[in-house]
Amino acid sequence: GANNPIAFTVHLGSRVNVSNALFRWEFADKTPEKIGQGASFASVRHSFAAAGKYVVHVSVFMPGFTQYAFLEVVIAASLAQMPVKVTFVPSRPSVAENVAFVATLGGQISDTSGLTYKWTLTDSNSSPKTFTRHQGFFNYTFPTNGRWTISVLITNGVGSSSSSPITLTVDNFLPQQVTAAAQSPYVVLIKWQQPPEDGSVTGYAVQIKSATSSSWSVVASMITPGQRTFLATNLHPFTTYQVQVRAYTDNGPGPWTSSVSVKTNSAAPSAPTKVDIQANKQAGTALLSWSPPTNPNGVLQSYVINQYTAADGKLESSQTTSSTARKAIFTNLVRNVIYYFTVVAVTKPNLQGAQSAFTPNIYIPSPPPSPVDVTVYVYSGKSIGFRWVFPPTSPSLEPPKGYTIYLYRGTQLVQSKNVTGTFYEFTALQVNTQYQFQVAAFNGAGYSHPTALVSATTQETPPSAPQHVRALTVNSTTIKVAYDQPQQLNGKSKYYIITKVDPDKSKKQYFVPAGIQMYRLITGLLPYTTYTFTVALMNDKNQTGAISPMVSNKTAESVPSAPVNVRTMPLTLTSIQVLWSRPLSPNGNSSTTKCNSLDKETARASRRFASSAECS
Repeated sequence: GANNPIAFTVHLGSRVNVSNALFRWEFADKTPEKIGQGASFASVRHSFAAAGKYVVHVSVFMPGFTQYAFLEVVIAASLAQMPVKVTFVPSRPSVAENVAFVATLGGQISDTSGLTYKWTLTDSNSSPKTFTRHQGFFNYTFPTNGRWTISVLITNGVGSSSSSPITLTVDNFLPQQVTAAAQSPYVVLIKWQQPPEDGSVTGYAVQIKSATSSSWSVVASMITPGQRTFLATNLHPFTTYQVQVRAYTDNGPGPWTSSVSVKTNSAAPSAPTKVDIQANKQAGTALLSWSPPTNPNGVLQSYVINQYTAADGKLESSQTTSSTARKAIFTNLVRNVIYYFTVVAVTKPNLQGAQSAFTPNIYIPSPPPSPVDVTVYVYSGKSIGFRWVFPPTSPSLEPPKGYTIYLYRGTQLVQSKNVTGTFYEFTALQVNTQYQFQVAAFNGAGYSHPTALVSATTQETPPSAPQHVRALTVNSTTIKVAYDQPQQLNGKSKYYIITKVDPDKSKKQYFVPAGIQMYRLITGLLPYTTYTFTVALMNDKNQTGAISPMVSNKTAESVPSAPVNVRTMPLTLTSIQVLWSRPLSPNGNSSTTKCNSLDKETARASRRFASSAECS
């Protein structure tokens, strides 16, 4: 407070020699500075003459440096002799109505943050009630009617001031015994009794809200004083509402009563949502699914599933499921009959709701019938075509999605193919081989019976070349040509054709029946002569196959024929020169020539050998 001495102390470090320090204190209140040296000036006392906020500065001067510090000081004003005024609204409150009180000081005060307000409320029937606040606002709801006395004491630590007591009359215009009862899923009957002080009531109002809402809706704003019932309509089924009632007096509206809860009755639910049907055509079943209704309007009891046939639109059957069910499986559907379904929700007690939209039509088809008019086409030794026809009439409601073709060789399944058309050509088959074919149609329900087997044989084609052809010298006039069977006969064999090529390029063919022997002796050849041979196989269709690679060999040597052009010529008295030409058929490599001479007188013979066509 003002004019109260305040002690100020500045603290320095323990190692500072305070006796050498010079202190200067400034108080910002137009009083002289306080300046001095030594510890006696580290603490000073000062009084402020008036309330307010002040900033106290202290400067400490030491050899070599200076330090500063400051402190804000609030000097509180004394509340003594300051008048206190109390106001409140409403001026004529009622029981259970909030009353707002405001306390204000009549004098000027610079700081109200430290004020304390002590409110005292007293009536004739109970002990005083006290409430402490740190602001001048105070809200109170009077629990009983009657005369109340209210006062407030304001303090700030240096003084206090109290208001004069005021007397307040609290009425009780609160409607009594409020009840609410559901009349239907959409209507609630609200009743109440008149307030204890009924004489000043000019009317009533009713407000209502759902338990999950935060806002109230006034459904009746001026009900006559004599009417103490009200029907709230257009409500939602199976919904909890809160209801309040207030009375109007000459002073205006009174407080709302405490909330009363009520729940409307159940109603038939809305239709189930997301209704769908899926057919498993192969298994012959259907799965119906749905979601709960958007507005159940009560506690769900069950679902009713209705099954219709599209042919006549008649209800064929109904079944009931639990309230927790979300799907149903149908296993007794007749194939090739079109069905559709609806779902109905039921709330307690047996309130059947709206029917869902119809599901899409579904049906369980039967497998398709077997194809007819199966025809095969042999195109070559490697390919066979296969054609069929789907019957023009079918008991199944679903056409075939495709066909599966089976190819057999004997009893072995070679391959199978799924196709969408009614023709397929098998390629890369074996030549001159019999195959069997059959086809089955399929749809979502399964496969038809396969057709009867039909057979076809691929065409014969010329065989490949005989293998391992070889030419073997037998003697000077004979070569043996041997060979092995071709790797691919491609049909029935008829002849092996051996072609001989002479040195002069002339050719001759030899036909060897197939299956008898796998060689042929080629005779009548010239000695010591090279011949070339090829071999091919002809099938029973007179088709000649591939020709083997050429092979060559030479006949063996033989005795040569006689030299020709033999002639003699005298050389000396004792020498004769014999000349000749090479034999026409040397039949080998000539190495030496033998010369024979016969003496006519002695009949003696002599022989000489020469390596050339000359002998002396």
